[in-house]
Amino acid sequence: MISAESRRGTNTWQGSGFGFFQNKGMTARNAFLAPTAPTPNYGKTQLGFNLRGPLAKDKLFLAASYELASTDFYLDVNPSSGTNWAPYKGSFAAPNKNHSSYARLTYVQSPRVTYDVMGSARFLKGEGNFGGRVSQDGGISQDYKIYTGQLRQRYLAQSGNFVNEASVQVVNWNHNEAPLKPGPQLNYPGIVFGTSGFPLILKETHLRLVDRATLNIDNGSGSHVIKFGVELSRISATQNQPNNTNGTFTFLTDTSTLPNTASIAVGFTDPNGTSDAIASATGYTTGLYINDEWRIKPNFTLSLGLRHDAELNTMNNDYTVPWAADPVLKAIPELKNFLNEGNRKNQLGNFSPRVSFSWDPMKNNKT
Repeated sequence: MISAESRRGTNTWQGSGFGFFQNKGMTARNAFLAPTAPTPNYGKTQLGFNLRGPLAKDKLFLAASYELASTDFYLDVNPSSGTNWAPYKGSFAAPNKNHSSYARLTYVQSPRVTYDVMGSARFLKGEGNFGGRVSQDGGISQDYKIYTGQLRQRYLAQSGNFVNEASVQVVNWNHNEAPLKPGPQLNYPGIVFGTSGFPLILKETHLRLVDRATLNIDNGSGSHVIKFGVELSRISATQNQPNNTNGTFTFLTDTSTLPNTASIAVGFTDPNGTSDAIASATGYTTGLYINDEWRIKPNFTLSLGLRHDAELNTMNNDYTVPWAADPVLKAIPELKNFLNEGNRKNQLGNFSPRVSFSWDPMKNNKT
């Protein structure tokens, strides 16, 4: 188990920053560059800062951070054969820029009750998926946006042996990958132009309700740290991936003018558009767990736990593919179990037991 916690502000203002820079002059030439070719315009910048402190002493605190990772990278295209591919050989820019920011407000209502509001945003833009035998116009652009938000309350019992943490969490991310040069994919023995596997557009929103608690018990049979919790998530997702809409054409030789094989994808219900490539679903997941760390002796701890997870409609269970009722397909035995007829079952029986122990036979904290 891994538990991570962001830093929060205190009654003292603190902060730090960093920076890193590498330019073209600090980059060595690689083996694929011709002796007369210029060194690629490589550059790398990393910088960031964080700040934390009181907005109202003893009551309201702020912590915030920002980071940038920007790389003017390059990828080498090196056709494996064909003298007519010389103009496409060389090093081509593959930039990548990643912005990350985070902020946290902490309100201390009392020594036993604390509220946190946390949010983060990440933006990534880049170009890639080419190099080697794949030409630059066979690459893709990458555009990712990720947002998170959380409202959390922590309660500490007056006895000090019970802590409860309740939170509402939101995660939203957008994933967009598109061809650098839209069009068909052309496969030659020495080089590949274009890409048929993109665009790919994904959007997801997760809404979670989480409650976690920790109870400490010390009795004659040893001490217990009992952790238990419940999680409920609503997941809404859409995907658009119109694969191979412009076709893939394969040529026998580097000088062929006509392809020897070709394929193209069309929709089943919309053969003149790409609406069939859009899918969406809304599902729910639940989780329940309990775990007991029982310290039987100072040098021996036994841990016992059980978790149950359920997934409801996460596979768009009631969706039926348009061709599920096709009598020709249904008559093929090998396809019988692969036609989605809207009768998928929910995942309800996911039980995860856990047993572990920690033993220090020499009582010197070394084993």
